[in-house]
Amino acid sequence: MHRVLGSSACVLEWDGSAQRWEVVRPPDELPSERFDASLDWDGAGRRVVRFEPRPGANHRGVFLTQGNATVVDASALGIEVPQDFLQTMARLYPATTVYWWVEVRDSGQQLLAASSLQSFPLSQ
Repeated sequence: MHRVLGSSACVLEWDGSAQRWEVVRPPDELPSERFDASLDWDGAGRRVVRFEPRPGANHRGVFLTQGNATVVDASALGIEVPQDFLQTMARLYPATTVYWWVEVRDSGQQLLAASSLQSFPLSQ
């Protein structure tokens, strides 16, 4: 799981293999391709984002609250909404909203497609 730090100046993402923070620059153009993603519950009572994966591409979920975000890579089952992130945000920002979307990127991390922005209420 990658953690993202945001400020008005830039967004930094942890590069685990290089063991350092990297500046993430927004794309010049957003992709026009959109796809469906939905929030579901798995058998263990955890929130999971489900979508139709694109073969050969990298998929990740972006979860955002008031000034804090996290990025989670997809597994074969979808994208598990990070419970530790939700618990922390519920303590910091009671009764806030979590916004989320799914990105599809190629091996060079070029943004190819994204789901629509969605949200769910966060409560303690």
